[in-house]
Parts: sequence; C-alpha cells; structure tokens
Amino acid sequence: MSAARRSAAAIHGVIGIDKPAGMTSRDVVNRLCRCFGERRVGHAGTLDPDATGTLVIALGDATRVVRWLMHAPKQYDAVVAFGAATDSDDATGQVVREAAVPHLDRDGLQARVDAGLGHIGQVPPTVSA
Repeated sequence: MSAARRSAAAIHGVIGIDKPAGMTSRDVVNRLCRCFGERRVGHAGTLDPDATGTLVIALGDATRVVRWLMHAPKQYDAVVAFGAATDSDDATGQVVREAAVPHLDRDGLQARVDAGLGHIGQVPPTVSA
C-alpha cells in the first residue's frame, strides 16, 4: 500500500460521550483519535469547557453525517444564579458586581422570561465556545 493511502478505519459510527467539565469538545475528539487510532473523528456541536453533557461524536465514515447532525434538535438545561455579575459572564469569573435579588414568584419569573423572548440582539459572553 502506498504511503498516501490510509488504512481502513477499525470503527465507524455515531456515539454519545458524557463530556465532563474541564475538557473542550476538541479535547474529547483528540482523545478519541488516539484511543481508536482514527483521524476521522468529529463532533456535532461544541460544548463550553465548563459545560457537561452529551457530546455527539462521529467516527470514521460516519463523519459524513455530521453536517446533518448539527441541525438536529438539541436540549439544554442550565442552572442560573441571580445577584452577581462576573468579569467572564459565567460562574468561573471574578465577581465584579452584586445586587439584591427581588422576590420572584412563578408568574413574576415567567413575565421576565417572556420579556426576553423574540428578536433581540445577543451579546456573546466574554468566555464562549
């Protein structure tokens, strides 16, 4: 076999990896490349390093479907802490401002959520994948 040809991959498929906090999506891909000896490894959506959850990974010939997997519906759960702003806009930053949190009942919270729906100009956080 010539040096220009790659040997066939040992594994092809799509798997879900439970990505831990502290790893980037690229870190996961790099580790799987080494683990499986496969150069064709891709993911269908980036998770911030602090985020945990399922990272959809494609191996070998299955990397051809990543472009469609990127558009598949996704669901995110988040934990929000009110009353502090950080220099990185996330939980890892240094607190730069604190404020009292008004009492919000379910209806009050829903009204504030509804006020943020629709066409808005989003400002990406300082730290973002």
